[in-house]
Amino acid sequence: MVEQVQKSNQYDGKEKRLTLSNLCASFSLCIFVLTFAIVLTLFFRPIYHLYIDATKLPMQLDMEREEIVENYDVLIDYNVVFHREPLDFPSLKSSESGRIHFADVKKIFDACQIAMLGSFLVALIFFTVKIRRGERYFLRLAGGLSLALPIGLAIVFLVIGWDRVFVLFHKIMFSNDYWMFDANTDPVIRILPDGFFLLCAIIIVALIFLMAILLIFFSRKKN
Repeated sequence: MVEQVQKSNQYDGKEKRLTLSNLCASFSLCIFVLTFAIVLTLFFRPIYHLYIDATKLPMQLDMEREEIVENYDVLIDYNVVFHREPLDFPSLKSSESGRIHFADVKKIFDACQIAMLGSFLVALIFFTVKIRRGERYFLRLAGGLSLALPIGLAIVFLVIGWDRVFVLFHKIMFSNDYWMFDANTDPVIRILPDGFFLLCAIIIVALIFLMAILLIFFSRKKN
């Protein structure tokens, strides 16, 4: 009996079958990896602080660094899933179309945060049960699936370029063209240059890649 259990815990052909349990476990992990990378990048404010210092954005915009950071912080606070107050920038005006766009963006980030929490709970249950049983192939499967995303995105970036990716993303995600800001009516766009979004995209892809590698690494560890 003990020998049978030990054999079932080895990574043989039977263990690597695409069972419904492994698929569900790996899918929940993939969703968590993706949403965690997005949420972490969004809310880790030092990324923005380092960016504006490196690019000397305050000098370019003839604005105080404190004013830029204050308005950015309000935007980030607005995107917290439990935040329900209207968006009101401290020192920047905003048009109606601009407010609508940010409301649409908040819906996306709210969905990401909810998906992150939900997938984490589901993945945690699968992880606890499967690790106790000595099953680790779902980690390898989740790592492989997660690894395909950053590789695919990197190829797309190289083939069509960041500018086209940026435009295509907005056309897919939004049903209007309110994302095409006019700096005269929505000066907030001046403190959110394309270069910052590119940096965030790179960090998200890098985080997904790193977590995918970690999943594959831990899938190979022996109990």
